[in-house]
Amino acid sequence: LTTAIRQDKVLSSLEEADGVRDEAVKSLGTLLDGYAAIPIVSKKEAAEKLRAIFAKYGKSITTANYASESSLIESLLEDFGKSDAQESAKVLDGVAEILEQIRTAQDAFVKASDEYTAASSAKAESASSLKKPLVSAINDRLVPYLTAMAMANGTVYGDFALKAEKEISRVNETVSRRGK
Repeated sequence: LTTAIRQDKVLSSLEEADGVRDEAVKSLGTLLDGYAAIPIVSKKEAAEKLRAIFAKYGKSITTANYASESSLIESLLEDFGKSDAQESAKVLDGVAEILEQIRTAQDAFVKASDEYTAASSAKAESASSLKKPLVSAINDRLVPYLTAMAMANGTVYGDFALKAEKEISRVNETVSRRGK
């Protein structure tokens, strides 16, 4: 139960981190569209260069699955990190800040994704999942070993084998009463 609650909490933080990075990507697209509509030539040209880069990805990357979206965002940030794009970003106020928001949101998402993966893989084993291998090991390995050792060394292992046999019989009897 604790593992399930922890996993749900981690999944919730993963979805929240995805929402933050989605908003940052959408804000970048909106800002670039706004700058492209400005009648100032230098800002409009810089915006068009950056919009061409953003157009390869678009706002639609926010609807991709987590792994694809992460990959696309990393590529987007790499393209915006090139010198030509950085020069254009310097001309446009707010673009560098939004790119930094995207980087921060992406890093937070990766951390949340790692936590989710760890929580998913750390599921506790139940008693039922351990029962069959344990019973198999006792019946197939321990009992034949004790029987053989009791025959081979009589008194040394005989007392131990007798006690083990009594304990197995007691447990079997308890289990059969529980079934009724």
